[in-house]
Amino acid sequence: MAINQITEKKEIIPSEGKIYLEIDNGDLKALNLIKTIFRFKDFEGILRFALVILLRADNNTIYIDEKGKRVKITPTEEVTESKNDPETS
Repeated sequence: MAINQITEKKEIIPSEGKIYLEIDNGDLKALNLIKTIFRFKDFEGILRFALVILLRADNNTIYIDEKGKRVKITPTEEVTESKNDPETS
């Protein structure tokens, strides 16, 4: 696995087998908060941890403990592809 933060401004040239993400605003604030709370060394570690959790989840479902209760978490329709979408079938 290779996840690396780009720490200097440079032109991004798209290439096969790679994706580039620009994260800002609320998402960047959330990442910074997660980094602090969980004491991650860097953002790459957060993404690697999230990937492991998602890859190990059964039936696209994750359960967390929240205030003493077990809570089911699944991706919302907003972020998933429709099963009936011809572009994804």
